[in-house]
This record gives sequence, structure tokens and C-alpha cells, in this order.
Amino acid sequence: MRRAGSRLAAVAALAALAGCGSLGGDAAELPLRDDFAGECRWAQASSASAVLGCVDGSYRVLVKRSDRPVAAHRSVAKTSALRIEADATFTRPSALSESERVVYGIGCWTRVNGDGYLFLLSPDGSALIARVKREVGGFVPLAETGEALPEPPAPGEPVRVRADCLAPKGEVGRLVLEVDGEIVLAAADPERPSSFGDLGFYVASTKDATEVRFDDLGAYRLEAAELEAALEQEEPTIETGSARELLGDDFSDPESGWPIGRARFGSFGYAGEAYRIRLEQSGSIRRGLVFSDQPVRAVDVRMTATELPGRPASFGIGCYALAERGYLFFVDRTGNWSIRKELGGGGLVVLADGEGARVGAPGSPAELSAGCSGSREGRVELSFSVNGRRVGAASDEDGPRSFRGLAVVVQSVAGDSEVVFDDAAVRSR
Repeated sequence: MRRAGSRLAAVAALAALAGCGSLGGDAAELPLRDDFAGECRWAQASSASAVLGCVDGSYRVLVKRSDRPVAAHRSVAKTSALRIEADATFTRPSALSESERVVYGIGCWTRVNGDGYLFLLSPDGSALIARVKREVGGFVPLAETGEALPEPPAPGEPVRVRADCLAPKGEVGRLVLEVDGEIVLAAADPERPSSFGDLGFYVASTKDATEVRFDDLGAYRLEAAELEAALEQEEPTIETGSARELLGDDFSDPESGWPIGRARFGSFGYAGEAYRIRLEQSGSIRRGLVFSDQPVRAVDVRMTATELPGRPASFGIGCYALAERGYLFFVDRTGNWSIRKELGGGGLVVLADGEGARVGAPGSPAELSAGCSGSREGRVELSFSVNGRRVGAASDEDGPRSFRGLAVVVQSVAGDSEVVFDDAAVRSR
């Protein structure tokens, strides 16, 4: 899923990480504190791409070439619950054009050159949590906001950044970003690693000669009550009882933010003031849109879906917390319906299914409505209606706490199937 006009997502294309390794030797014990005033225990290097080193009581990262993002690492004792904090000061350039992008912040990894997470700010006050997969390259955004700070910091003004990398046994990973004492983003990751043994700083820019300085680093292992409290952290959430319209889209604007393109099994995009998914062969296509910068505890989502004449397909809508963590509500022309949970990696689990949904013949629009209600404890209540008639419900004891994305989906075992979606609407409860 994506949101139109996302400034941070544009930087993701830069993120083939240019890693500068740690110093080697034994991993630092936790807690780790460093004010960079004494012996420099971090990489010090200078090349055509970057300059790294301890300068004037801080750690300096200078990106000389904008095509080479830089990560500076420090190995630490392995832990499944790591908290990192540091002052981050964007020093130059003093101004950026509308098309120029910079992100900077801190990260946790399994090891040097391993998988992990980045917690990033932008000079415009945006923030991002991203997952790093070394075998893929670059990073995948898990959560982002355009309102991390009330006002963008001026060049030279420090910002206190804190990141929690949590991999509790038997549970999904939890990532939390705090900026100047306020939680601004939280994300869950079913594909989280089991532990973290490396931390560091990260800077990426589309402009040469970008410099950020880091200072007053602290890194801690969270245990017992501290860990329990960390797992309960949430970013500001639109709670139940705050009913408002979050999205209304009749697809008359082909730049309203829905993805356009081709996938392995077919194509997707705007068509005749609607949104079309066409499957040319057996398979499935799901695409979506982020409808809120803030997570929403409970939402009602609604769209019309028209299956065009052709081979039969299952089609529907969905509510999502992350790109791969949410629920899909399917129906087909015979009246079969199902509510399914999407797992990390794209797997689906059926939570409820049945027959009797009243869907018209191909060419007739069907109104699909779904209710998704989360909770701080992770219990999710789900409901599904077709053409104004409730057909089913389900609950999930291990689901996301809130939602921020709407999805559409079509799947077929035969291909040559096409569904047109229109009149998207999302409301908080």
C-alpha cells in the first residue's frame, strides 16, 4: 500500500545500504553510553563517498555522494529487546529544494551487514520506521508519518531520537520510534529476527555534501517491567468514539494515490473513473492505499465491486495495519464468502467462511462493507456485509491494534477475470 505524495518513500529508492563496518573485536556490553568526547570507538574513515569520525564531541556522518547512503555500525551484546537513543543534528545543507530528500536516524541490526530496522527523520519533520532485508537490498517502510514534530527542526538544532527494537519470544516484533520525548510511530513485524547484535547511525540523501552529527548515545537491554512497558507503547491513535470520514474516493482523479502497473498475474490501475484489477492467469492481486497518517482503532470500510463477464473470481476489500498485516473479505458470484487474515510473507488463514451472500450476476455492482475493530490487547473483531446484509463475522486474538490502510483484492484459479472497484469510503468508529 502507499499514500500519494509520500516524501519519505521517495528516499527508499536510495537505500541500497552502504555499510561502514564496526571496529571489530568484542561486542560492547550493555548498557552502552558514548558522548564521543574521549577515545573514538566508532569507524573513522574518509572516501570519495563519505566521511565518518568523531569530531568536536560528536559523531559526524558526511555523505559526499548522494548515490551512496551511509550506515555506521557498533556491535553490541546480543539481546531480543534493545533500546537505542541519541541526539541527531542535521547540519547541512542549510536548505533543500522541493525535490530533494534527506533521511537520518538510528538503526538496529542482527549483526553488521545483517537484517534489521531503521528509525528515520527527515528535515521536514516526517518520520519513518523501515525493515532492512540484506538479501533484497534497501529497506521496506513499515510505518510513516508527516507529523513527527510540530515544526521542522532548523539546521543545527538537535533532536532526541529513541528507538525500541523488540522481538519477544513467540510474538510479533514491535518497533517504536520516540522523538523529543513523544512516541510518533509504532509498527509490528511478524518477520522479525530473534535478536539484535548491532546498532548504529544512518544517513541517506539525494543531495551531495549532506552532514548529520550524532551525540549522547545510549543503548540498553530491556527486561522485566521495562520490557512489559515497552511492549505496551503505542503511537497516538484515533480511538473508538471519534467517528469521522477518513477517505472518500470516487476514482475521478487518477492521481488520488492508488498504485498503477502490472504484476506477475495481470494489471491494475484507474479505468473509466473506477479502479480495475485484471487477472490474465491464475493467481491473485492485492493493492491498496494508506488512508490515515495516524493509526485508527476501529474502522468501517466500504466499496462497490463489479465483476465483469468472464471466468469466475473471488474478490473483495481489506483493512490493514501494515503492508502485510491485515484482513481480507472475499465474495464470489455464487455467494460464497470468507474472512481471511494475511500473515507475514503473504500467506492467508481463513477465520470464517460460508454461503448465501447475495451477489448479482456479472456486470452488477455489489456493495461490500467490512468492520475492523482492534484493541490494545491485540484482539480484533471483524464483520462483513454484502449489499447491506451482514453475512459473517470473526475474531482474532493475535491481531494488529489499529488500522491505517484499505485494500482491494482479486484472485482466480483460471485467469481471464476482471473486477472494477468504485466509491471507496473509510470511516472511523
